[in-house]
Amino acid sequence: MTVVIEVDRLSKRFGPVTAVDDLSFTVRPGHVTGFLGPNGAGKTTTLRVILGLDAPTSGRALVAGELVAFVSFFLAQAILARHHQGVSLGHPGVPGAVLAAGLLLCLCALLGLALGAIVRHTAGGIAATIAVIVVPSILGLLPAPWSGRFGRFTLLDAGGQVTALHPAADLFSPGVSLLVLLAWPAAALAAAAVLITCRDA
Repeated sequence: MTVVIEVDRLSKRFGPVTAVDDLSFTVRPGHVTGFLGPNGAGKTTTLRVILGLDAPTSGRALVAGELVAFVSFFLAQAILARHHQGVSLGHPGVPGAVLAAGLLLCLCALLGLALGAIVRHTAGGIAATIAVIVVPSILGLLPAPWSGRFGRFTLLDAGGQVTALHPAADLFSPGVSLLVLLAWPAAALAAAAVLITCRDA
């Protein structure tokens, strides 16, 4: 069975304080997974490591989207190496860009889930997700400065800013672009929750 999140022997220390000590667990699709513990047990620290906000002291935490991003990175490396154009994970900004690409995959999946719930149809949800990702990019055809003003709110431009090694100066900073990315599925999930509550009550 597919593993969505895998935490393997994860430890995180802050100086002499051990916040997480040798934690291992998996999250599988279709299962409800609880994350319980008293204050100071390391729940928030573990989530921060899973999201890539903190680096683990030892062990690893993989999210399916991150795994896909790293696999695609290494596949691209194998192809580019033939042309002597490879980029190593040791180059500044590359690990962050790969992690951001994985996050982008997860956000698009959440957006698709929300839109599928709104339209009550899997194929319709996929089509709506593609439309939400691609159609707003038509705003990029507007003359300057309007293309940049509207474009910075689109998923493609925001995703490009977050994953770029050298972000564009005329768009939002990578941090603000990440907030734009998070806002799209958050708004769609909120709309789905309201619609489902009203429609299925």
